[in-house]
Amino acid sequence: MTALLEVTGLVKRFAHPRSLIDRLRGRPAGAVQAVSGVSLTIAANETLGLVGESGCGKSTVGRCILRLEQPDGGTIRLDGEDISQLPEARLRPLRRRLQVVFQDPFASLNPRRSVGEAVAEPLRNFTDLRGAALREEVARLFERVGLRRDQIDRFPHEFSGGQRQRIGIARAIGPRPDLIILDEPVSALDVSIQAQVVNLLMDLQDEFRLSYLFIAHDLAVVRHISKRVAVMYLGQIVETGPRDAVFARPRHPYTAALLSAAPILDPAKRSAAERIILTGDLPSPSNPPSGCRFHTRCPFAQGVCSTTVPPPVDAGDGHIAACHFPL
Repeated sequence: MTALLEVTGLVKRFAHPRSLIDRLRGRPAGAVQAVSGVSLTIAANETLGLVGESGCGKSTVGRCILRLEQPDGGTIRLDGEDISQLPEARLRPLRRRLQVVFQDPFASLNPRRSVGEAVAEPLRNFTDLRGAALREEVARLFERVGLRRDQIDRFPHEFSGGQRQRIGIARAIGPRPDLIILDEPVSALDVSIQAQVVNLLMDLQDEFRLSYLFIAHDLAVVRHISKRVAVMYLGQIVETGPRDAVFARPRHPYTAALLSAAPILDPAKRSAAERIILTGDLPSPSNPPSGCRFHTRCPFAQGVCSTTVPPPVDAGDGHIAACHFPL
C-alpha cells in the first residue's frame, strides 16, 4: 500500500526558560524532548489513531506534520516529497492538502468573524471561488455537516460545542484536502454528540476519500474510527499495528496498561477484566530514562531495559512493538 504520508525519525525539542537560580549559577537552558524519533505512515483513505497519555507528544506530532511547528530532525514526506524543511513560499500551495480540526471548537474560531467567513477563508486561499459562488459553496458545506445554510452569518457564540466542531470540520473539508489532522476533535463534547461527530467524520472520509490522523486519548473512539493504531509514550511510538490486533493482543506492556484502564460497559466482562496499575510517576520529558523509556514503570522490566533501547519486534501483519520482552 502506497503511503500518502510518511514520517521518519521525527524529532522536536522545546527549550524551557532558565530559573533565576539557574541564571545566577550560569546553568544552560534545558530542553523538553517532546518528540523523539517518531516514524509513522498513513495511506490514502486510511485513519491512523494516535493514542497515549496527556503530554506524550501526540499533538506535537500533528503540529509538526502541518508545519505549525518546525521539526528539529527527521523527514515528513507527502506523496514522496519531503516537506519538513520547505520554505513557506513552497509550502503554502501544499497546505491545501493538509488541514486540521482542533480540540477546542470555540478557541479555533475567531469570535469577531461570522462562521461563514471562517469556512470561506481556506476557499479564498486555495480556490478561485468568489462572490456568490463562494457563498453558495459555504452554504453547501454547512448543509453537508448537518447545519443550516441560513446560519452562515451568525457568530461562534451563537452555536453549541457540537455545532462549532461541525463548523471546524466544514472549514477543513472545504479545500478538498488529502489528509486531515484531527487533534482530540471530540474530547470536549458530550458523549452523545461525540458519536454524531465521529459518524460524520467517517461518512466524509468515504465521500471525499480522506485520510485522517486521529489524535485522542479515548480508546473507545479510536477503536471505532481507526483502521490502524499507534501508541505513544514519552515522545516515542512504542507499538503500532492493525486496530483489532492491538486491542485484542497488545504486545507492549504500556499498551496493555492503557487498555486495562478503559471503561468496560458489560458487567460480566468488567468483573473478569484485570486492571494493570502502573507504579511510579511519569518521567520528565526534559530528562527521559535511558534504555526503554517505560522501564521505570514497567512491571516486567529487567536489567537490559534500563541500558538498551529496545528494537521494534514485528509479530506479523505489521503489528510492531518496541519491547525487549513483548507480551
